[in-house]
Amino acid sequence: MIDVPAKFAGQAAVSPDEAAEILGISTSTFYRQIMPHVYSNTILSLKIGGARRIIVSSLLAWVEQETQKAEA
Repeated sequence: MIDVPAKFAGQAAVSPDEAAEILGISTSTFYRQIMPHVYSNTILSLKIGGARRIIVSSLLAWVEQETQKAEA
């Protein structure tokens, strides 16, 4: 399981840039490889005005599921 950096502890949703930081990847990699999963609702998000926020628990659950697939 991914350890969420302390500065994000307790946050239910984060920006795409912050989600990339949680995953330890660049923002461009996040937009290229992860955002399609957000747009397809595999990873839950919400729009607040013009800002998209990624649901942290959904992001972490998706990572866990992908990790299990890779290990199988």
